[in-house]
Amino acid sequence: MDIISDKTMAEFVYMLFFFTCRYFIKYLKCNRNSVVFIKNKYKK
Repeated sequence: MDIISDKTMAEFVYMLFFFTCRYFIKYLKCNRNSVVFIKNKYKK
């Protein structure tokens, strides 16, 4: 039972991480100007 639950948890974490990364990349592409602004702000 422990092995099965660990595998399920690992798959859930992987899926969550994968979808978060996809959403984040999509968000960055849509807000490229904001990203450049933030980078310039933190360079100082």
